[in-house]
Amino acid sequence: PRTVEQVAMMSPSGFALADARPLLGRVYTDRDLADGTTAVAVISAATWKELFAESPDVLGQDLLVGDQWVQVVGVL
Repeated sequence: PRTVEQVAMMSPSGFALADARPLLGRVYTDRDLADGTTAVAVISAATWKELFAESPDVLGQDLLVGDQWVQVVGVL
């Protein structure tokens, strides 16, 4: 499985504050943090290149972060 060991946590408001504009997809929102929703991740361009060969099909792919599976929703 595709795995990531290094992560940085950011809140949805942090993305807004940083005026983050994804290269692909989206950043996550407060709705993504609700109970019962699929865990999501926004990955770096370097991770996108290394693990997904810059494929535009990365969105919706599963990624193992530590011991938790997440779904990729964006690339920064």
